[in-house]
Amino acid sequence: MSPKIVDVDEKKKQITDAAIRVLARKGLKETKMEDVAEAAGIGKGTLYEYFKSKDELFLVAYRHIMEEFECQTDLKLPENVTTIDTLKAIISMMTSMHTSDFPLDHFQVLTEFWLEEVKSANQGKKRQFDMLATYREYIDLVKAVFEQGIQKGEIRDINPEHAATILMMIFDGLMLLWMLDKNSFDFKGTVDTFGGIFIKGIQKQG
Repeated sequence: MSPKIVDVDEKKKQITDAAIRVLARKGLKETKMEDVAEAAGIGKGTLYEYFKSKDELFLVAYRHIMEEFECQTDLKLPENVTTIDTLKAIISMMTSMHTSDFPLDHFQVLTEFWLEEVKSANQGKKRQFDMLATYREYIDLVKAVFEQGIQKGEIRDINPEHAATILMMIFDGLMLLWMLDKNSFDFKGTVDTFGGIFIKGIQKQG
């Protein structure tokens, strides 16, 4: 009988998906390798053939979630339109995130990773997941939109770094509130209301 050929990449993905499910249920601190092995339907020894440590597995899980998140938030910014229309497109993306195909448990696990990053920063430890780089990437993208709008005279002369940071952090805060109360919290209505106030506040009055 020929030996069974194992697709290593597919097996790693199955294990990573199992790890994300366990992390969403038990949290970063309480998740053990044997929990992941059980969820993946493999032995603990087999798990260590693919991931040498829990830290390595968690890092791969984080990167997997971020790849999916970036696919959902890939900003296809409209061309040849006003800065206000571009900002409306960004806010529209924010509105659609909670109804996207991005799983809720992935949001929960991202929150776990975020809390771990905060703890590491406060304790002066090396950041395992480097979420700050991801925030920086999105903030820089939106900051460039504000800078262009100021140059074109379409929005008020505001600090583009601050404005971009506010926009991104409002999104984060609303997502956290939605996760706490997803059955009754009006995510779309709240984002739409914020968007109207925000756009009116930055738009240059002519």
